[in-house]
Amino acid sequence: MAIISQFNTQEYYNFLKVGKALKRTAEGLSDYAENVIKTFHTSLLQQHGNAVCSSPGHRKKITYDKTRQSWKINCPSGVCRNWMSSIAAQYANPNPRNPPWICWENTNVNDWPVATQSWQLAKPFMSEGKASSCNSPADTDPAGIFQLLIYFKEFAAQGLNIQQVKDVRDIRNALMHSADSAVKTPDMKAHIQAMITLLQEPALSIYQCARDAINDLRQGAAE
Repeated sequence: MAIISQFNTQEYYNFLKVGKALKRTAEGLSDYAENVIKTFHTSLLQQHGNAVCSSPGHRKKITYDKTRQSWKINCPSGVCRNWMSSIAAQYANPNPRNPPWICWENTNVNDWPVATQSWQLAKPFMSEGKASSCNSPADTDPAGIFQLLIYFKEFAAQGLNIQQVKDVRDIRNALMHSADSAVKTPDMKAHIQAMITLLQEPALSIYQCARDAINDLRQGAAE
């Protein structure tokens, strides 16, 4: 069968290698991403307190006011409104003509004031549905990690080169939509080098997981 013979080609092997490299890159970014989100969460706990909303179900009641260019949530206690405003302010690419791309469906508003639930604040910046069951970087797929770094303002504020993140995200998107599941060897090496370049960003220099991922990617590209 043709499909069986494809499994034995170098291009298919390269396809699998790039997919694995993307996952390894996300792992290398995980400690940095988690640290930024935890720091942000801590600042909001200090600002808004840890009171939990007494009226669950707000996630489905969030709407966007195009006139005021702001999100609205009907919260009797005001708890969710304050948190939502602070989270929405971190969105990096608002478009005044359309609602900002924030997927509130991914997160649970009642978890926002819970000290152990920092990752809930990261999930609205990921694609709808993908992140609803994720509770840490470890169970977040590469696409979710890349989206978070692109759309959450604090990463750019810390000097992270967002274009490099976008380049790696685009590699991921092209791979997932590949019609032939094949990657030529020069392209495979270029893709992995783009991931290494991202992990070499100064903002990541203190993270051992990033350094370990770089070593693994270099080894993988050479095999």
